[in-house]
Amino acid sequence: MRSSSSLIAIVIALAACGNDRAYDCETSALTYETFGEPFMTSWCRGCHSAELYPTMRQDAPLDVNLDTLDEVRARKQKIRELTVVGDSMPPRGGPSDEERALLDAWLTCGAR
Repeated sequence: MRSSSSLIAIVIALAACGNDRAYDCETSALTYETFGEPFMTSWCRGCHSAELYPTMRQDAPLDVNLDTLDEVRARKQKIRELTVVGDSMPPRGGPSDEERALLDAWLTCGAR
């Protein structure tokens, strides 16, 4: 498995080529276990989890939960749109540009 700094360097290098979707999905070490779940736990589930009381969701819609891989896959285009293309999620700060680039790579490669 590659280190996260190696993955970041690869993603940044690919993005620098001018094609932000030129990820090598066949050899990517980004999986739900290695990247997706930790990212969702750190940055999304504080508001987007069915386990939260409605008053703890910071106005997140009750039907938008990111607790499982299937839920993330069902919303991957919207996640990419709000978190990678536009950095409106999470609304109060959030992941670094490098983490957003990794999210883009993971989602683009099918969120596997």
